[in-house]
Amino acid sequence: MSNTRFLEKEFLDFLQVLEFGAKKHGDYNWLRPDGKKSSHEDMHASMFRHLAESSAGQRADKETGLDPLLHLASRALMMYTRLQRGVTVTVEVLDNGEQVLVSRPRKDKKHV
Repeated sequence: MSNTRFLEKEFLDFLQVLEFGAKKHGDYNWLRPDGKKSSHEDMHASMFRHLAESSAGQRADKETGLDPLLHLASRALMMYTRLQRGVTVTVEVLDNGEQVLVSRPRKDKKHV
């Protein structure tokens, strides 16, 4: 039995998290440099939050009912994909002096 077949149900659960996110935020929102809740800071905050929920014994996300570890895994894969495709984050200073994180694709990498 291959690992893929062995983990079939878990992969389907994982895909449910991605589908939920696509319905909520739009297809491939997480891959766009200007995607909602897609900055590196947002990605890390989400991963830490879901890890904390899992660590505290929570087995069902409040919105999806799926395990927080599935949300953690989906964010980790999204973050990895962004890094592999060259979607980067820079700090910009606004006119009022506030510093903000801005994600943009690197010019030497292609992205969706």
